[in-house]
Amino acid sequence: MCFIQYAIRGKTVPGLTEIHSTCAVSFCGVCLLVIRTFRIGDIFFAQRLLRHAARLNPALSLTCPRPSLWRALLPTNPLDDAKTYTFLLEQQDNSVARAGLLQAQKRAGRPEADITLLAPRLDARYGHPAIWQKLLAHFSQIAVQAGVRRVYIAAPDEPTIVQTLNNIGFRVYSRQTVWRLIGGLSEHVPKVDYGQVRLQCVGDEWGLIRLYSQSTPKAVQLAEGAHSDKQIKLPILDSRVTHADKSYVLYEKDRITGCVQVTLGSLGAWLTLWVDTRQPAPQRIHQLIQQGVAAICEHDCNLPIYIGVDEYQGGIAPLLVEYGFAPFTDVVKAVKQTVQPVYERGRIRMPVLETLPRVASAPYHRHSAHVLREHER
Repeated sequence: MCFIQYAIRGKTVPGLTEIHSTCAVSFCGVCLLVIRTFRIGDIFFAQRLLRHAARLNPALSLTCPRPSLWRALLPTNPLDDAKTYTFLLEQQDNSVARAGLLQAQKRAGRPEADITLLAPRLDARYGHPAIWQKLLAHFSQIAVQAGVRRVYIAAPDEPTIVQTLNNIGFRVYSRQTVWRLIGGLSEHVPKVDYGQVRLQCVGDEWGLIRLYSQSTPKAVQLAEGAHSDKQIKLPILDSRVTHADKSYVLYEKDRITGCVQVTLGSLGAWLTLWVDTRQPAPQRIHQLIQQGVAAICEHDCNLPIYIGVDEYQGGIAPLLVEYGFAPFTDVVKAVKQTVQPVYERGRIRMPVLETLPRVASAPYHRHSAHVLREHER
């Protein structure tokens, strides 16, 4: 007989809710499948899995060292809801899906989370799509408990990975080509002075919202939660989503026509371009690229520079070749919308019982004492 046991333990403190979960499947009293929260005793087991981990979220994995598993053991700041989730899969008597690891990061101040680590890779010796499906399905249940509405993943664009994500409920909303530059800009590229480039300030919010709506397709906007909640900022306005350290805007004719965001790390730097590629103005792209590379060189000229170009950003790739960029890898970006319970007060209609007609009572008069004495005589 097969038994499935799923337990969620929650501990609430002011401003934070910690969730610990364990999912176990047993057959005839023998535990076959366990998905549990990472503990200090699993550090050596997890380190073996990290040797064959998949490279997800290239904006972070290519610029910063791989996040340590010790972050999952550190006490969480109650004022910061950017919680890290780490789960381990351990399955016995199964030659297909034996062990796996998942790590996710909740976005601060947003009902969203990113899958940052999955191990092992599908092309590894012990890798299999069933491992990813079990871990992602488990985290989807945890995300509902934590109030996460959207779960994002940026993985290598491979048919096996795309099919695995589709089977678990993820939907691809964009594809991206990552370009890399090593050794700085080419010297023969002329400097372009098309408009005024300056650091982003508070007064640029309306101009950036307009730029985002013009440069991003509607389907991508819906996937990024642009119209789901008015209190949530757009990705172009929230540096915690793009992980940007600096942001520059291209200002011309009293409006913002472009933006470049710079992410600096110890392993490399990442550029994010926001520009309306439907308008034939390559000078804007040239000036934004030059400004972004110049900001990176002020920090460290020896860092490799990466830039992600989405499939709808036509016209940028030919210009990157002039600067010495070369294609590095292809990425698929997918999102899964979680189902959140909604509690509302409502009126319950009850049947009205028919009232019986009122029974007429017989008239009763109280006789006086002398009338009673006459009646007795």
